[in-house]
Amino acid sequence: MKLNIFSAITKIASLLAMALLMYACSNDIDVPVTDEKSYENAIKTYGYLTHQNMSGTEVDIDLRTLNSQRNICLGTTKPTSVEMNAQVEIITDSIQVSNYNLKNGTNYRLFPARQVMLENDGKLTVKAGQVISAPLIVTFKKDSSVTPEGTDWLLPIKIKDNATNIVSDKQILWFHIRIGKDGTIRPRTVSNIACIQINNVNPLCAGLYKLKDSGEPFFDQISIFAANINWDVQKKKAYISFNENLSVLLAQRDKYIKPLQDMGIKVTLSLLGNRDGVCFRNFNTEGAKDFAREIKSVVDAYGFDGIMFDEEYMNYGSNGLPLPNDTSWIQLCYELKQIMPDKLLTLYTYDINSDFKGTVSGIPAGHFLDYAFRYSTDNFNVGVREQTNSFNELDARKYGPMSIMLYDDYIPSNFGGVRPSLNVLKSSRITQIQTIKEKYGCNFFYNLYGYCLSNGKPSNIINTLGNKGFDPLNNAIDYSEYLSVYSQIMFGEDVYRDGLPLRKDY
Repeated sequence: MKLNIFSAITKIASLLAMALLMYACSNDIDVPVTDEKSYENAIKTYGYLTHQNMSGTEVDIDLRTLNSQRNICLGTTKPTSVEMNAQVEIITDSIQVSNYNLKNGTNYRLFPARQVMLENDGKLTVKAGQVISAPLIVTFKKDSSVTPEGTDWLLPIKIKDNATNIVSDKQILWFHIRIGKDGTIRPRTVSNIACIQINNVNPLCAGLYKLKDSGEPFFDQISIFAANINWDVQKKKAYISFNENLSVLLAQRDKYIKPLQDMGIKVTLSLLGNRDGVCFRNFNTEGAKDFAREIKSVVDAYGFDGIMFDEEYMNYGSNGLPLPNDTSWIQLCYELKQIMPDKLLTLYTYDINSDFKGTVSGIPAGHFLDYAFRYSTDNFNVGVREQTNSFNELDARKYGPMSIMLYDDYIPSNFGGVRPSLNVLKSSRITQIQTIKEKYGCNFFYNLYGYCLSNGKPSNIINTLGNKGFDPLNNAIDYSEYLSVYSQIMFGEDVYRDGLPLRKDY
């Protein structure tokens, strides 16, 4: 009797599954990638291939240097009772890539296997009682004679077919490899960095400003503002989220980010707390490690060159979370440099006190930062004192004593910004710019807009940038003459705008 009931239930389940499949096919429903959690109640333990700290089977790589590395792991749907072993292999059959292109509407070529190296002969092991293996390093090598700059490639890496109990649609990782250009910017003693508010501005506007003689971009680093840091109350962990504008922009990184990187401009992602109780200053050691992995997964997924910390108006203590401590931020920087040593860590010091005076593992806090910029102020000398008082051994060449607001979007007020007129810049600010060139090494610009906002006053732009700074015919802003004051001192060249600004189209 029990067997008959079981048989009947099985038949009903099969019919339901078939009906759902037919419905899905007839209504063009996208069948989602298998979630390994659905296997948790199965009797068997299933294995699957994953990128370390990331879900999904698609991995993006910007191969602009001689080599780039990614970590992959063998995961299991539940803790294993015995050791689980698997071996991965590089797929060299171009038919797999052709099938992928046909399915996804892409035009990738198969990346040469000889430019890829698998650590440990591709062997992965999940120890008994564990759910994830130690990471295996995959190294991708650049060879412009075979894979020219500006081309796109695909490399599938697969768990060998002789492995048992593998989640079928998580047996392959697909690596999308973009061969970018090496940095074109000559070595500079001063870095020009801009923060782009992408809710209003197309980030490609930053690449329009170039030095007249060399043709190099004026900005050698920009930061995309901003992803948010949120607290997951259920999981009790911090995570990164994107608003609608950032989600759309990142989904088209080849259009909005890669062209800047191909010019030699480093592109970082700004991280901003979302006022729900968690940010950089209230992690414990384990929390810092966990959030460092979260950051790395986003940086890897979207091919960023690093991150910019930005902490403003936090609501520490909400959601039952702790108040700030003096070690959290330094610990987070330490953990990030351990797992992504080749990425930039930059800091906008809006609300900093003594957070970078300590050490981790004997390393002074200032050594973890690649750049730090002081919040907007008209007082240059205060910015200089902050570098001395707030950091433990931060190299002065990595510091910007003030930040420069290029467009006043706090109209009609001029809240908190350094926005001297062109004439003032040419006179009283020359000494400050020369000091930055000789002693410090960082100019930080923000509010780089392409067009005047609907509530903006063109007269304010002209008063700041001069008569050439605004074109009433197309409402466009031109910072060329303004930025030339900086570039003449730093590089001996003027700046020009290479075409009209690009409008936000996402």
